[in-house]
Amino acid sequence: MQGEIILNERYVKQILFDKIGKKGQETLKTSKVVIVGAGALGSVIANNLVRAGVGHITIVDRDYLELSNLQRQVLYREEDVRKKLPKAEAAIKHLKDINSEVTLKAVIEDFNPRTYKDIIKGADIILDGTDNFTTRFLINDIAIKNNIPWIYGGAVADTGMTMNIIPGKTPCLRCLMNDAPFAGHTQTCDTLGILNSTTGIIGNIQSLEAIKILLKDDNFFKGLLTISLWPLEWDVIRVEFKENCPSCHQRRFKFLNNKLPTTSFLCGKNAIQIIPHKKKNLDIKEMAEVLERVGKVEYNKFLLRLKIKNFILTIFPDGRVIVKGTENPIEAKSLYAKYIGE
Repeated sequence: MQGEIILNERYVKQILFDKIGKKGQETLKTSKVVIVGAGALGSVIANNLVRAGVGHITIVDRDYLELSNLQRQVLYREEDVRKKLPKAEAAIKHLKDINSEVTLKAVIEDFNPRTYKDIIKGADIILDGTDNFTTRFLINDIAIKNNIPWIYGGAVADTGMTMNIIPGKTPCLRCLMNDAPFAGHTQTCDTLGILNSTTGIIGNIQSLEAIKILLKDDNFFKGLLTISLWPLEWDVIRVEFKENCPSCHQRRFKFLNNKLPTTSFLCGKNAIQIIPHKKKNLDIKEMAEVLERVGKVEYNKFLLRLKIKNFILTIFPDGRVIVKGTENPIEAKSLYAKYIGE
C-alpha cells in the first residue's frame, strides 16, 4: 500500500495522461531499457526515462567526461569533470538522486560484438545515444537478430534525425542505409559543432517514442524524422522495407559477425580509441607506479591518465586506451605498444 501511494504521488501528472494511466505506469515500472552512449543524446534520454519511472535502466559508455561535454550533456557537473569520472558512472550517480526507485546499472566499456550479450539480456528496448554509424549498425543487427525494438538518433550542428525500428513491423536501419559510411565521409560535431537544442529535441523525442513502444502503443512514429533548427524546418521521410535488406530480410548480420576493430575515432576529441583483441584486467594502481616514471599520471578506480609530450593516454581496466592528440591510427597504436604493451 505504501509503495502504491509513493508511486501515485511521484507520477501523478503522468498517470493522469490517459495514454499512460495507472496500468501504463505499472508497465513502465517493470520495463528494462538499455541506453548505448551517455553523451548528449543518452543523458537526455536517461534523465527522461528515470523521471518517467522506467524500472530498470542500463547505461553503456566507453568514455570519460571532459569540460566541453557540459555544453550539451545535461546530467553532468564540473565536479564530475574534475574527478575524471566515466560518463556512465557519473550518470548513474546523478540519476539515483533523481529517482531512487529505479534500478540503474553502469557499464563502462565499449559496446561491441564481444560485450553486447550480457548487456542486452532481458532488454525490452535499446536506445541509440552513440556518435558513430558502426555502433548503430551493430545495434541494428543485434536488435533484428534478438527481436528487440530500438530507436536510432543522431545530431550534428543544428540538424537531427530519429527513427523507430521494431523487428517485423518497421523497416530497419539497413533498409534506410545499406552500409555504414566510411570514416571521413560524414560530418561530425568535431567538424560542424553541435547545438544543445538539437540534441535536446532528438533525445526528448527518442525517450517519448520509447515510452510508447514499451506500452505497446501503435501510435509510435513511423518513418525517419529529420529536423533543422536554424532556420526551423522539419521533414518526415517515408522508409520502405528493402526487399533484399541484408539484415531484416536476408538475416545476414555483417556488423555482428565483424571481427572486433582495433581502433575507432572519437567524435570531437582529436582522439582514437584502441581496443585490445582480448579483454584485459589491468591493475590501475600498479600501472600508475610504472608509468609515473615516464610522464604525469593521474588515476582513480575507473581509469588512469598519462600525459606525455603532446599526448594524453586514458587507460581503462579492460585494456582499452583513448589516445588524445592524434587522429592517426598508426601513431596511436605505436603509443599503445610503447606504454601499455601488446
